[in-house]
Amino acid sequence: MPTVAVDKNFGTGTRVGNFGWLGAGLCLLLLAAPALAERTVVLFLIDGLQPASAKLMAANGAVNLKMMFDSGVVADSSYSPYPKEGYTIEDGSQPWGMTSPGNVAVHNGCHLFETKNVDDIFLAARERGIKSVFAGGTANYTQITTPDFHTAGEITDQAVVQFGIDHFKNDHARLIRLHPQRVRDGWTGPAGIPDPASSYNKAILVADAELGRLIATLKTAGVWDSTWLMVAADHGMNNNPISLHDADQITSWDPFISFYGPGIKKGATIPYAELSDLAIMANYFMGSRPLKGVLDPAVTYMPKTPTGSFLSNIFIGAPRELNHPRYIARFLAAVNQKPKADYISYRNAIMPILKQFSPVALRAPARPAFALANRDAKFSMRRNGSGLNISAPYLFDRAEILGVDGRTVFSTRAAEAASMYLPALLLSSQPALVRLHRDGGWVTQVIPKAAP
Repeated sequence: MPTVAVDKNFGTGTRVGNFGWLGAGLCLLLLAAPALAERTVVLFLIDGLQPASAKLMAANGAVNLKMMFDSGVVADSSYSPYPKEGYTIEDGSQPWGMTSPGNVAVHNGCHLFETKNVDDIFLAARERGIKSVFAGGTANYTQITTPDFHTAGEITDQAVVQFGIDHFKNDHARLIRLHPQRVRDGWTGPAGIPDPASSYNKAILVADAELGRLIATLKTAGVWDSTWLMVAADHGMNNNPISLHDADQITSWDPFISFYGPGIKKGATIPYAELSDLAIMANYFMGSRPLKGVLDPAVTYMPKTPTGSFLSNIFIGAPRELNHPRYIARFLAAVNQKPKADYISYRNAIMPILKQFSPVALRAPARPAFALANRDAKFSMRRNGSGLNISAPYLFDRAEILGVDGRTVFSTRAAEAASMYLPALLLSSQPALVRLHRDGGWVTQVIPKAAP
């Protein structure tokens, strides 16, 4: 099989035309199927979640973190672009107040934080009519106001998740960003990391249970099969008993990062990721236009475009290795793993690195030689839960579902893809057709019947 080309419009689709007389059962199924539900994207950041504790508690009762390890992708090395809140710039101002930059980076994909006038995933989603929600468990996050619905205060993890659930149910929010905070209350120092019974690790179980409550809500609503989930942290923690994450503490730069969803590898790892990459991936999963970066004309620091990378290596069929610029790792190496406790020093040291190395961008793949040689070869279809995995030995630019009468009932464009996931499609035993369009015409096959 060829290397899978990741599709720019991965998993999207629209109903087209008239259903016609497909038969009562098939027609009702199409109308009711969560299969054609809009995609949902969730960024669930557990404040101060250490990678070692995430792994430990996945083996000690944190069933949803276990799912991320067993059925998703986890980064072996992961970094925050700058860990400490409340930083100041030369004029004495605090552009993001007490919001830590890691919380900003996962929204705008940048590594510099000189202004609040920056494009982000919420603004991009709104242009497509997609509603978004944010809830944070401390008043530090009151600066995050671009989501359609937002709240921040000293509230429980349960209240954070409930705010997201309420706006998902009542307001059709499909970009969900939640930040439970109370894990920090249990921090007593790094000595508690290897102990499953420590107060810190017990608090991780509480946050994990709340993630499970959100997942159950998405499943009940029928959108789980078209949901992409990123579980991460906004920073690491101090290497002492104080519940802080100062920039001169090397452990503060190391948060947990993981991915789960349609088309994503299962039980895999990638070598490296940064929080800024999450914005690029969230925007891609949501199907939004590219992020624009810094919009403030008064800011002259370069680059102003997003510096997060597109992590193609999380997808099924893609190589594990990625030529990631590793900005933060390079910065920490440049300062001999001894960063200073101020943002200006960080900015001045990382800016030359940002200029020298380019982020990994989403680009159309080169057309391989097999595309024409195998233009009429059959493609594979495999039922996966309530959806359908499609894989072809050539690149295609459109996938369609036809009813038994030959009418098109579902159509989705692709950007030269070799694989695609179509969620919750045609679960009846009555067959219908899938056809893929590539150079020279269409290849059509019967959807396999569901198991009796």
